[in-house]
Order: sequence, then structure tokens, then C-alpha cells
Amino acid sequence: MRESVRNETRMAASILRLFFHDCFENGCDASVLLADTPTFTGEQNAKRNQSSIRGMDKIEDVEAACSGTVSCAAMFKKATC
Repeated sequence: MRESVRNETRMAASILRLFFHDCFENGCDASVLLADTPTFTGEQNAKRNQSSIRGMDKIEDVEAACSGTVSCAAMFKKATC
């Protein structure tokens, strides 16, 4: 995460905004990480979030680095492993 912000300083604001979008729908539960399925539209692609969520790729990088170490919700809240 630090490297992402060093490479692009605007990313810090984007990640904070991502937290806001997660908390906006049904509370702060990391549900913004849920991908769409044939029967479910996740928060990433919800109409109110389209074109306004930025930085998901950075969260996915942290998730991949922390795989099996922490839950998605814990990782999203702390953004560290």
C-alpha cells in the first residue's frame, strides 16, 4: 500500500474513498470486495459506485500478498498483513 501511494500520491485519497463506499452500503463490512456473480451485483458495480471506485487493484494486490494470513474484512480494514 505504501508503495502504491509513493508511486501515485492520489491513490491515498482513492483508498480512503473506497473505504467510504464500503461503509455507505450496509455498513463497514468489506463487502465492496465481493465480485459480481450471475445472481448478484456486488458493490463494485452497483450503479452509485460505477466510475467512482478506484484502487480496487491495490486492495487485490494486498489480498494476494496476505492470502491465507488474514480475512478479507480484516485486511480491508487494516490494509496490512
